[in-house]
Amino acid sequence: MTSRYLRDLAVLSVRDPGQAAHEIRGLELPSQAIWTALLLAAVLKTATYILFTSAISAAIPEAAALAEMLKTAPVFALIAEFLVLLAFSWTLYMAGTFLGGSASLHQVLTVTVWITLLWVLAIAVSIAVMLVFPLLALIFLFAALLIRIWVMVHFVDTVHGLGSLSRSFLLLMASAVLTQVLVSFLLTFLFAPFMGAS
Repeated sequence: MTSRYLRDLAVLSVRDPGQAAHEIRGLELPSQAIWTALLLAAVLKTATYILFTSAISAAIPEAAALAEMLKTAPVFALIAEFLVLLAFSWTLYMAGTFLGGSASLHQVLTVTVWITLLWVLAIAVSIAVMLVFPLLALIFLFAALLIRIWVMVHFVDTVHGLGSLSRSFLLLMASAVLTQVLVSFLLTFLFAPFMGAS
């Protein structure tokens, strides 16, 4: 898997996400590589979020508190992000299987890692643009968010083989909601003892 292949796959993911999903679904990556990539994706996403919130805190004062929290508790942010990616993959796999999807958890994890890495790239580009044109950076990031949702819907539809973009969109939204509930519970369970909760 060369850098040129990854670049072409990134372009294909935006131009023809269904075909890109077929490519990713066909990858036979070892389980250890997938879990390592998932952790790396969580690290990169946490790091870019810290940089991004720090960069926009000058223009948007409301972001300063979030930036400070992320900088003072990066390990907590990393654990939370890893749990989000893991829970999202699991709920997407389980809910998709319930709806008749054919994807394996391994394939869903691979898709999650790839989508996350593309999002990290978008955030990194927006940070670079923000140094020169702050407003343009926010517009770019909003456009990237819409493209991300569009790509994810196609990826979910192709990987699970649902044959319906509307069902894939609803599956994606349901998985996102379930992920928030599950991660909130897990974080409370894991960190409540350290915060003096009974």
